[in-house]
Amino acid sequence: MSRTIDARWITVFAVYFLLQALSRWAFGLSLNWDEAEAFFFARHLAWGYGPQPPLYFWLQWGVFQVLGENVLALAVFKNALLFGTVVLLYRFLRREAGSAEAGVAALSLGLIASLVWEAQRALTHTALAMLVAVAATWIAVRALESGRWRDYLLLGLAVGIGTLSKLNFLVWAAALLGAALILPEWRRRIRPGPTCAAVLVALLINVPVLLWMLRNPELSTVGIRKLEFATESGLQARLVGTGALAFATLNFFILPLLVLGGFWLAARRRPGSALPPGVRLYGLASGLSLLLLWVGILATRSTEVDHIWLMPMASGLVPVAVLALWPRLTERARRGLAGTEAALWLLALVLLPASAFLGPSSSNRWLDFGPVAARLAQLQGEGLSLVLNNVHVAGNLVLREHGLDLTLLTVGTPDVPAERLALVTRLNDPLLERPDVQARMEAHEEFPLLDEPGARRQAVTLLSAQ
Repeated sequence: MSRTIDARWITVFAVYFLLQALSRWAFGLSLNWDEAEAFFFARHLAWGYGPQPPLYFWLQWGVFQVLGENVLALAVFKNALLFGTVVLLYRFLRREAGSAEAGVAALSLGLIASLVWEAQRALTHTALAMLVAVAATWIAVRALESGRWRDYLLLGLAVGIGTLSKLNFLVWAAALLGAALILPEWRRRIRPGPTCAAVLVALLINVPVLLWMLRNPELSTVGIRKLEFATESGLQARLVGTGALAFATLNFFILPLLVLGGFWLAARRRPGSALPPGVRLYGLASGLSLLLLWVGILATRSTEVDHIWLMPMASGLVPVAVLALWPRLTERARRGLAGTEAALWLLALVLLPASAFLGPSSSNRWLDFGPVAARLAQLQGEGLSLVLNNVHVAGNLVLREHGLDLTLLTVGTPDVPAERLALVTRLNDPLLERPDVQARMEAHEEFPLLDEPGARRQAVTLLSAQ
């Protein structure tokens, strides 16, 4: 019977994400920033591509070999990651609790707006890191329970893969270890020798990419600049950073607080029960990750925190809260909670394609890169090199014309080569104001990407030196 129930939950998850992939494939002419970046870089294999670790691009390359280089391949891979995250979370919680509460706890990820909306709409590396974080948690529990070298080495492999997915995965790895050290039932199970071996495995997996980062410091550290490290007024910077983390955390958890808080108020006088050991480890690690982020802010004086960065780490607090709340709920309240969560997932299924037509970002889904891509193909055929400095434009251009050979200028002030070339930039790009650029360019063309009454005008400028 339990296998039948498990199969039903997994089938529901599979159908949902299949519909989501088909929806993305059907609606939207152009790629958003993350999709364009993945499409542009995943057409070839390399040890590094920029500030993001390369694993997502490697895996997307593999999907391209099967499905071709198209929007469907992007959508299928992304939704396969989200499907895997929900299923792995369900299976992990299922071993700790019953199938009903595990299923509702897995569905509770839909209470996190960053996940149910942003992850399905745009995110790439974070979605992969989310999947690996759940897998690493399950493997960590197995390793601690069994004490086998094999499980510890598998945990090291998971941590290495997680680091290749997103660098902030290291925070999650540290939080898992910290939670195991804090909880007495897990602390006595830690084996120092296998733990050190797991760390070594994780490090060895990342050696080639680390070497690439050392050889390309400017490219690999671009993302770190987003943290906006302060150079003076240390106390003020730490206060600003603390406030940024607090605001990001509130933004991340506001909907779960409202929904689960309402159910808790209604059932607070009913008796609860202790959480299973694996769930306690998962919940404590999720909370501890926020503390570690705060310590990092205090140490580095970073003043910028995005709520999306919390997703691979802190999201575990929501399903753990559902499992803690579950014994207090009546059958009617349990059905109400499950229905609320399911409604949010279904709402995203409807609204995400609708956002291609409505809302402030709708025009971005219908940008027409076809004419400028065709023009670049013509210039390339005439022997001109194609140079641009915007990965969003680059990804959309190669989507339209797969044969384009584009050179992407990404770091600092680009050094525009002097040979025959066509330089592509977005309208009003500061690069166009440089005297050396203007002096080298003989022809000027402008291609509207969007030409609708009342819409914010978007275009690209093409300068060519014959």
